[in-house]
Amino acid sequence: MANQEICSPEATFVEMEVIQVLPSRIRVLVPSIMEHYSIRSAMAWISLGEHNVIRVPVDADFHMDQEALKRIIDQERDLGNNILACVAYVGDSRSMQIDDLDTLAQILEEKGIWFHVDACHGSQLAFSEQHRYKLRGIEKADSITIDPHKTMLVPYNCSLVLFREPSTQTALSTNSDLILNTQWPLGRISPFIGSKAFDAR
Repeated sequence: MANQEICSPEATFVEMEVIQVLPSRIRVLVPSIMEHYSIRSAMAWISLGEHNVIRVPVDADFHMDQEALKRIIDQERDLGNNILACVAYVGDSRSMQIDDLDTLAQILEEKGIWFHVDACHGSQLAFSEQHRYKLRGIEKADSITIDPHKTMLVPYNCSLVLFREPSTQTALSTNSDLILNTQWPLGRISPFIGSKAFDAR
């Protein structure tokens, strides 16, 4: 795996300077206080910057404030900013709260914004007949991340991202004569091609 420090964008690169002065910013909306640091890291790695992570207020139970969300979306668009996605949580790392996914999905669909659900902690509720209802609306997410290693007793490097539309993966795919010519070859949509373990030394 490439060294993150070596590959991380530097402010001296011309491309970075251009992105930093663009009047239109590309925002990602997250619930304040509850956000996971990986969102800020991802924004930095793809050269959008942590400053484009917009924190939406939460209510007394740490759920994303839906009225505040709608207000912030309108404000950002009035300023000419683009909203890349909104992130909701199914069991965040601090409070283990679960956002109202059904209502958020409706708001974001009406606004035309990508809906991502971080279900790394709470995805196992899908296997519980008693608690499955808490995930109502998760099926409307455009993408979902889950980490079975956190609660399902599987190896640490077992992490998944799921897309509602399989064709979405084409936006992230690549090709090479080193990649197997099958319907869903690993090398096109993951960091490894299946010839050896990803963490092989």
